[in-house]
Amino acid sequence: GQYALDKVLHNKWVVDDSVLHRDSVYTLFSVREPEATIKSTVAMALSRKNGAENWKADVEKVGRYYQKRCDGLIAIAERKPAHSAFFVAERLIDRSDETLAMMTSYLGLETPLTSSYEKFSKTRKRGYGDPSQNIAAGEIKKDRPQHQVDVPEHVLAPAQAAYERTVHRLVELCAVSLPGDHP
Repeated sequence: GQYALDKVLHNKWVVDDSVLHRDSVYTLFSVREPEATIKSTVAMALSRKNGAENWKADVEKVGRYYQKRCDGLIAIAERKPAHSAFFVAERLIDRSDETLAMMTSYLGLETPLTSSYEKFSKTRKRGYGDPSQNIAAGEIKKDRPQHQVDVPEHVLAPAQAAYERTVHRLVELCAVSLPGDHP
């Protein structure tokens, strides 16, 4: 096919500069606000068999991981990809049409991206992406699950600072971003 998606979710995976600087590669950065991210990650870990034994069930470890991941996103953007765009992850839910239109334009797509999508055999399967109920709908859902996970201030404050620093820096570094995507 003409398009490939590589969703780099962890700092341990490095995109080589020879790929990042290709004119045919379009880098799209997105970051989700920390409290919901930490709660979701911990809740997902705890929902698994023996989940409490997983490091992702530890709020403090997830908070530190979030901060490192923010630093990793900035580090990729500072390597000056040939093309780069950024949006705050929540915009895909609360400003779907605007965000999808920006992505369509940025990627130069002939067919506009829409808020509905096809599911495949691995949809909701652990290890292949989002296992949540919302993903099974086949469309962007406006409601967000509320996870009953406590994120103490000593975890949330540095994660929030990392988020704000990341959003600010990505808006500076990326050629395209949504209006209002500034902390």
